[in-house]
Amino acid sequence: MDFALSDKEQKLWERAKAFTLEHITPRANELEKRDEFPKEVVQKAFEAGLMNLHIPTAAGGPGLSLLDETFVSEATGYGCAGLATTIMCNNLAFAPLVIGATVEQLKT
Repeated sequence: MDFALSDKEQKLWERAKAFTLEHITPRANELEKRDEFPKEVVQKAFEAGLMNLHIPTAAGGPGLSLLDETFVSEATGYGCAGLATTIMCNNLAFAPLVIGATVEQLKT
């Protein structure tokens, strides 16, 4: 069995790691001490395509796998576990919609 990452998986991991090194790691201590939601970093993660990865293409998402999300979580967690959790926990709200919503509901 080959456990090597595919080219697509490797590029996603590298993109997430580069994002982490640029936007999370240099500010991790500051972000942990602030008593506010780091919306500017989360917005940048969204713009970088590092959030909501498992949302199906039919619902406007990239339709990536849970394994792909794991690569992003690992890479962002390298910089700050709290912020990695913030970036990934958005999935908790959307997962029930993916499971139970109609295609029309997902489009709205």
